[in-house]
Amino acid sequence: MNTTTAQSLKALTDDELAARYAEVETDEDVALVIAELERRERKAARTAIDKARWAAVYECWAMFAHAQYLAAEEECRGNLVDRRYLGEITDGWQLWSGSHRWAMERASEELRDFWAVNPRITVSEFQKMQRAANREEREQVNAK
Repeated sequence: MNTTTAQSLKALTDDELAARYAEVETDEDVALVIAELERRERKAARTAIDKARWAAVYECWAMFAHAQYLAAEEECRGNLVDRRYLGEITDGWQLWSGSHRWAMERASEELRDFWAVNPRITVSEFQKMQRAANREEREQVNAK
């Protein structure tokens, strides 16, 4: 077998790593292959947790944004989209996705006024706000 190093194992695909495991001759090489497999499992578990956390944040944001959309629709009497973009934007809800600049350009004056009082929050901004609130809550609990 070729010289096995932790770095050389990282470059292998899962199939190549399995083939390498079948060829190993020393206990040291077996330990390196097993360590790489365990590293990959830990990384996959972290990725799955991160995806689940992001999905939870996105779901909370979507509920918040939808409630804001309904309030804006009522306050603006359905006039959410600038007339110049009526062909491009078929549903006012589209203005809650995309960049801030994109949405502001396509929003009606009434909606921009609404957002001045009730800021449009992106999912990333919502996540930052949640993290800050969670941090503050932990600090309050720890202060007791």
